[in-house]
Amino acid sequence: MRESTRTVSQGFALDFAAGWYDLLTLVPGERQLREMTIELAGIKPGDRVLDVGCGTGRLALLMKSVVGEKGHVAGIDLAPKMVARAQRQAEKRGLETDFRVASIAALPFPDGSFDVVTSSLMAHHLPRRIKQVGFAEVCRVLRPGSHFLLCDFGPPPERWMWVTRLLVPLLRWGGEYPEDNIE
Repeated sequence: MRESTRTVSQGFALDFAAGWYDLLTLVPGERQLREMTIELAGIKPGDRVLDVGCGTGRLALLMKSVVGEKGHVAGIDLAPKMVARAQRQAEKRGLETDFRVASIAALPFPDGSFDVVTSSLMAHHLPRRIKQVGFAEVCRVLRPGSHFLLCDFGPPPERWMWVTRLLVPLLRWGGEYPEDNIE
């Protein structure tokens, strides 16, 4: 396994992409997707929010601007380089956030810690068994009456499955990729 990819059977980590991942924010509609995520999640000033699979922290930092100083934003990701980049971005902007290297399957927070948990474009990197354990963990850290917003890809139309079957071996190069997500 390549050093830059960390999976630990918890899902596919994108540590190798930390240096260029933010270039994806140049994709048309990407910022609108983050803003729509915040709107759909109903995030408001003073909320305590967790972003699961936070990557370089782009969504979490935008959420921090919504929750304000009285709110709290945390983000977790399996990829240490992504988390380090998120921490640097928060420090550069003077935003107090809590970024940690962690798995959805073992959230490092007490029961009932959050008003909202989000996860954007991450679940497809998880094996089915980690999704099951992870979603139970999300329920554990949510306060009563709070909610979880999951945004992710659905399966491609059957006519495009050949592309998916070609890409998965490339994603596996140097690491583990959850094949049960392309069934």
